Amino acid sequence: MAERLDEYDFGASTRDSKYPWDEWADGSIWKVKTGKDFTCKPTGFRKALQAQAAKREMQVQVRNEKDGLVFQFWTKPQDQSYPGPGLDIEEYDGNP
Repeated sequence: MAERLDEYDFGASTRDSKYPWDEWADGSIWKVKTGKDFTCKPTGFRKALQAQAAKREMQVQVRNEKDGLVFQFWTKPQDQSYPGPGLDIEEYDGNP
């Protein structure tokens, strides 16, 4: 029979993630290998990366490699024209 609850934290995870998303979203550049670090198709893992970025209100850039993917999570500054993590924000002059 169904159980009525007085309250429930819908934001809390109900299962352990198979991937260390908090670590991977630290701003470092990561390379993951197909079949070793993830078992789905690279296109599926790319979608998981994009979903994690959206969940964290971050951006992620992803590149395909021969044996896996390279990615980096980053937070876009208020200046929406900022081109990404490859250029130091203090060096950015506002021109893309």
